[in-house]
Amino acid sequence: MPQTPNLPTSIDSERFILASIWLDGNHYREASQMLPVEAFSLDKHRRIYRRMGELDARGDHIDRGTLANELHRLGELESVNGVSGLLEMEEGVPFNISITAHLKIIRDCFVHRSFMFSMQHGIERASLNGTTPQELIESTEEKLNRLKGFLSRGKKSTRAFPDQIVEESGGLSKFLYPVHNVGIPTGFPTLDRYIYGLQKGKTIVVGGRTSMGKSALCGCIADSITARGISGLYISAEMDKASLLRRSAARLAGVSLGRMNRGECGEDERKRLTFAMDQVLSWPLAIDDRGPMTIMGIHQKIDHGIRQDKIQFVIVDYLQRLSWQSDRDFDFKGSSYQAMSTYSTKFKDFAKDDFNIPIIVVSQMNRPAGGVRGKDKDLRPKLSDFRDSGRIEEDADVVISVYREERDKGSTPEYKGRTEVSILKQRDGMVGTVNMNFKGYCFSFTEDEEQTLEEY
Repeated sequence: MPQTPNLPTSIDSERFILASIWLDGNHYREASQMLPVEAFSLDKHRRIYRRMGELDARGDHIDRGTLANELHRLGELESVNGVSGLLEMEEGVPFNISITAHLKIIRDCFVHRSFMFSMQHGIERASLNGTTPQELIESTEEKLNRLKGFLSRGKKSTRAFPDQIVEESGGLSKFLYPVHNVGIPTGFPTLDRYIYGLQKGKTIVVGGRTSMGKSALCGCIADSITARGISGLYISAEMDKASLLRRSAARLAGVSLGRMNRGECGEDERKRLTFAMDQVLSWPLAIDDRGPMTIMGIHQKIDHGIRQDKIQFVIVDYLQRLSWQSDRDFDFKGSSYQAMSTYSTKFKDFAKDDFNIPIIVVSQMNRPAGGVRGKDKDLRPKLSDFRDSGRIEEDADVVISVYREERDKGSTPEYKGRTEVSILKQRDGMVGTVNMNFKGYCFSFTEDEEQTLEEY
């Protein structure tokens, strides 16, 4: 029998990273973008890193004291050799230094270990009767794509800033004085003037309470973009592919989706729907409503879409419906808050570092306290209303909310269809509100005419 090779590890780099984080809590964000808990080879190091993540997710400061208290609270302090063990880990670690090189060492060791385990598992599966070649290939490809995703974490451009400007289409003048949208137009001109279209490398979060129309708005955006021949990927954990296609056809035909589903359309409506469905099916929108809805499963879907379909944007609908409880790549300890915080950060990594494309993430927002309704109460969404994760508002480049007053104040002529699409956060520009009209019968939005931008 061949001798089992030593598993690649770097205990010194692991110690160095962990101590550096509690000496300077700001290091955690850089580490979390590159390393999952499983990247640490020692159990005590994984415990420490996991508790750091929980402190960060709650918004607590990370230092030796807060970490020791958290470990003590969970009965884990002795498993890391107590406070004295933490002090020993600090020895020889300078304060206020770069940790990037050590992060890469740990990441590379983790990828090597994972590769060895994956190949061993593949050999074991191949030796079993009943496993088809296609199953073996797909299983191995999924594991290799996951490892490829880990390698791309934390990558940043090494070009000097002036070089990046010169390489912009149009050079320095275009960079400083852009005339047109720098991103993909959404089909809503006023919205585009606020957010500059869907820009490469940006994460756009679209939020709203239940039945406000956030998915319908994203569907309108996907329709408008792909109707112009621009390829995209719609990852749906909420609705199946057939339902999304029916919505698109109803929007394009201007026909009631309810009448369509009940088979009550007249001859003229059926003709319009037939033409609309032919158009919709010709649009280059890949809809994925199956397979793993874990974060690395989505990474694989996006990677496949870019290589096979040349997609230029992604919509994920929606964050809270993803399969975090069955995610094998992270240990969330049953905490949806920690899972949503991690997923939010990963989507930012995917958009900015891994794929350099715009990613729209749909997210649920909290209901008003006590479910209070009434004409005199302001129930417009706020950044703090995002459900399960305060990290969303921090990670996103753009945060958009969808609010229909009729859902809170009644479907009277005064409020019917009236919608406020508000830019709550814009990292590179203005915030404000775009007034739209919602046609509920076909799940369609249109902008009100002659709107001006208000900078504030």
